[in-house]
Amino acid sequence: MNDNNKLVVFILAAGSIKNRVQFLNYTFNSPALLPINTGTAASNIIDFYKKSIKNCEINLVINDSDIDEVERELQYHLKDISLIVIEPTKGINETLSLALNLVEYDCEVIINPVTTIPVEIPKDHQVFLSLEVFRNADFSLVSLTEQGVTFIKKGEAPLKATHAFTGIFRTQNILVKQALDSCNDTSDLLSVIQEIHALYPFSFKAMNWIDCGHEVNFYEAKAKLVTSRSFNSIRISTEEGLLEKNSTDVVKFKNEINYFSLLPGTIQTFFPRVVSSSLGSKVASAKFEYYGYSTMAEYMLYWDLSDAMWEKAFKSLSFPLKQFKKHATFIENDIFIDFYLTKLDERLKEFDRQLSKENKFLCKDSLLKINGKEFDNYSILKTRIERKIQSLYDVNDFCIMHGDYCFNNILYDCRSGVIKLIDPRGSFGKSYSGVYGDIKYDLAKLTHSVIGQYDYFIAKLFSLKVSDKCISYEIIQRPNFSVLKNLNYQLIEDMGYKYEDILFLTSLLFLSMVPLHSEDSDRQIALYVHGIRLLNQSLEKK
Repeated sequence: MNDNNKLVVFILAAGSIKNRVQFLNYTFNSPALLPINTGTAASNIIDFYKKSIKNCEINLVINDSDIDEVERELQYHLKDISLIVIEPTKGINETLSLALNLVEYDCEVIINPVTTIPVEIPKDHQVFLSLEVFRNADFSLVSLTEQGVTFIKKGEAPLKATHAFTGIFRTQNILVKQALDSCNDTSDLLSVIQEIHALYPFSFKAMNWIDCGHEVNFYEAKAKLVTSRSFNSIRISTEEGLLEKNSTDVVKFKNEINYFSLLPGTIQTFFPRVVSSSLGSKVASAKFEYYGYSTMAEYMLYWDLSDAMWEKAFKSLSFPLKQFKKHATFIENDIFIDFYLTKLDERLKEFDRQLSKENKFLCKDSLLKINGKEFDNYSILKTRIERKIQSLYDVNDFCIMHGDYCFNNILYDCRSGVIKLIDPRGSFGKSYSGVYGDIKYDLAKLTHSVIGQYDYFIAKLFSLKVSDKCISYEIIQRPNFSVLKNLNYQLIEDMGYKYEDILFLTSLLFLSMVPLHSEDSDRQIALYVHGIRLLNQSLEKK
């Protein structure tokens, strides 16, 4: 820390909050790794500040007992942050004091408890409060009236409903240090705000509080996070039980809405109901039933489920596919070939255009050295790929298809076994809209998540190094991987298909997805080389 002009962010993630979120059967001890949707609290906060503030210094404060799991889980982010490792303290104020003692110069700081996901940057000397008002003693509260500001500590019931203190504030570090020295409270951050405010009044702003640290707010926080990260394309109202989607890609959106209307009644129950829709020439929108279930991706990456629970989950996963198969149709060979090949070629050309000069070898070279072993690149395998795709054309495989049957589009209630499918494709290629397609594609999408581990890459649970045209990467694998792999394999077999055929289509999915991740070059490269490895593996099988 040597640049006095930098804004310094402290994410406070010491201690433990497991007693406050006992309903979550997750695997980690550190509050930094509290799962929310398909990420952790810390990764969401780090991503937000990294994108929102240039030249921002980000510090994550954790307990020394949590260092190993935090470094493993957040290794993708370590290049962007500093870890401050401390011994256990009596409370959050003592934690903050130890962290600030490492700042030896006057600077501006943002304080952010790891249980609050930020949605905007506080202005100088500003405190964020919740937009929602509460009337209970579980939160620290701030009452704003014409008579002034009243601070209500945790455990003190307010006289009327008022705003909760989110824990986020921005001011000079010297003021925070002075307040910490003079207040006796070790566990309520509001005491620090009260001390500073008495001498240098804060401005207060009520904002959308994404609070993942209390059971009462957690599932609403999941919905709020989706809304805040969707750039106005998604709005969720938990009170109404509705999710509203908006899109300027009118053709694609119309295909999706049309998909729901064409489904047979027996299949419609697998999907949220379309409540209303408006399909304009430039913007399309629709309202759907909202289900607060976790996705299969969340369970795979962060939950501690037994093998028996996963076996039950895969029975739920296979049932819709078997029902889809009962509704057969016919699709011509040229549509089939166009779907698998044309899009793939277009996407890889786009990937080549996106690559930096030093990484052009990824598309140009005939062989790629990945994790110490040489693999044939796409250009060498293209003729074999075309022949393989042609051999997979089978008129018996065309039926109702979801089109994006991946773990992140499958909502699941692990207690009841109820499944809900979201975001169907609505077409099988550009020229064939509707509910029908190749069932093998749904199986490949499922395998893409499970055996292919695509959701690991999305959650940044991997490491990558590229040096002298040698690529090494590693996926931070979960203990449930072998169980899920076997269940995935059995599902493919039960559906009557060969594993190597589905793995082949899965590998093409990885290659085709690469240009869609241009915002993260490391992830692009990792997805591409992982796809090349799977492609070689699938073509080697006899």
